[in-house]
Amino acid sequence: MPYTYLTEVQITSLNRNLGGTTTINPGNLAHAVNGPAAVLFGAVMHATLAEKAAVLVENLSQGHCFDDANKRTASAALNAFIKANRQGKGIVGGDKKAVYAVNQCADANPVLSVQNGYLAQALGKLIPEAKGGDPA
Repeated sequence: MPYTYLTEVQITSLNRNLGGTTTINPGNLAHAVNGPAAVLFGAVMHATLAEKAAVLVENLSQGHCFDDANKRTASAALNAFIKANRQGKGIVGGDKKAVYAVNQCADANPVLSVQNGYLAQALGKLIPEAKGGDPA
């Protein structure tokens, strides 16, 4: 089954509901939306749900797409992305674990990042197990 990706409209709506009022960097928002589905020379760059979620979180939390609530938006988008790909089941362990992962990624010298692989590894522990029909 193919992955379901969030749109700019969906992420912007999450941001507005969390206190943001303006998109200040639409290019970074587009990058965040398109990153999880990225293909390079015909090869999928991020194969698993955890890797795709890591790219989404990193791009939203570090990209400063909005005037406010960037990390809250990244946490909410993470949960929405997982729910969209796990038949409505969200983050294992609740939102606090997602917020912790986002905060560890958003720092200037992130402990968790896409580059070092630790972000996908950490998020993999928060994603419910795939059931019949779910993407890997």
